[in-house]
Amino acid sequence: MDTGILMKLVFELLGGLALFIFGMRTMSAGLSAAVGNGMRTLLGRATRNRIGGLGLGTVIGGLIQSSASIVLFIGFINAGLMTLSQSVGPILGANIGTSLSVQLIAFKLSDYCLPAIFVGLVLHLISKNRKLKYGGQAGLGFGLLFLGMVFMGDAIKPHRELFEPWLAHINGKTIEGLIIGTLMAALITGVIQSSGAVIGMGFAMISAGAITEFEGIYPIIIGANVGTCVTGLLGSISTTVDARRAAILHLIFNLISTTLAITAAPLFYKYIPHTSGDLIRQAANADTIKMAVTALLMLPLAPVLIKISTWLVPSKTDQPESSFIDNALLNRPEQAIFACLRELQRTTRICAQSLHLAAEEFIQHDSKRAKRIKVNEQSINAIKAAMRDYLANLTKHYLSKRQAILIGHIDRCMSDVCLLYT
Repeated sequence: MDTGILMKLVFELLGGLALFIFGMRTMSAGLSAAVGNGMRTLLGRATRNRIGGLGLGTVIGGLIQSSASIVLFIGFINAGLMTLSQSVGPILGANIGTSLSVQLIAFKLSDYCLPAIFVGLVLHLISKNRKLKYGGQAGLGFGLLFLGMVFMGDAIKPHRELFEPWLAHINGKTIEGLIIGTLMAALITGVIQSSGAVIGMGFAMISAGAITEFEGIYPIIIGANVGTCVTGLLGSISTTVDARRAAILHLIFNLISTTLAITAAPLFYKYIPHTSGDLIRQAANADTIKMAVTALLMLPLAPVLIKISTWLVPSKTDQPESSFIDNALLNRPEQAIFACLRELQRTTRICAQSLHLAAEEFIQHDSKRAKRIKVNEQSINAIKAAMRDYLANLTKHYLSKRQAILIGHIDRCMSDVCLLYT
């Protein structure tokens, strides 16, 4: 192949991939913003039992992708708003949710990508309504995502024979090809930190005719699910021990899921083609079935997953104090207000710790210390939002005049403390 043609192919592929990733992140950010802080309140209620946590984790994973949702859960744990035990259900559910977003990508909607970009951009720029504004952002990202797939598919199609020798090495028809393909997909996903992008690239190859069998896409799917754990592991650096354990638990789950998928590969090869006549849809169905089955199998074994992650991430220091605010106290305003005062004190201690670290940072730079300061800032923002939601819910109950005044002071103090810190 001529060097100029090769460079054109490479840049078309990279440009299409960049559009896909940017579109996916834009769509996720829009959906997350459209939902608003209510997600945090729902998460607090749903984590009272693992089934509820699994369901809400599925919704959140579908909206903002598993890697981003895992980082969200890690932030909640680090802020003391969620325990490691409460995070198991949402973490498992987030993986199911991501597979459902792959189902969305599997719809052949490329003909509508340009109208979606136009309408989404117009809504985002001119709408005053929050939900319409960020819904428009999600539509914009949705259109860019499919436009990126079109670019990648169009770039591959004239040169698909060039990819055949490479794809032959990762074909799942042999155990060697299955393992090599899984490892390669995991590595690429770990580098670009987006399982959806890697799977989307696989879908583009199917559209271009470079992959023509289910065995060719299967290793890419299962490998991408492991590689996406890198985002959570990086996000847990310099966080509390339980937050790091949550990232490891996510990795353990996906390693188990991938091991089961490799073991059950003959069953997938035999039965998945019967679920649809379209190869892209078959791949999406396999991803959803793999994640759903593994999550349902692992949910009753949550205590075992917690013990393994605790063993892998030991700690001699005590876990930092958790949040004092509790939805069960809302019907007892006096106790709820006392809990809010204790939460305010806890926030002040986190701020004091960060200010001490910042003073040390002025004297000598340390990357770990700087990361810790940034993580603390994210925790404080999460606590502030959670406190605001909690106080808003508390005002819906019958309050004495004194209690109403106290709530106003607590809200003002929390805002002032956070403003002083930031």
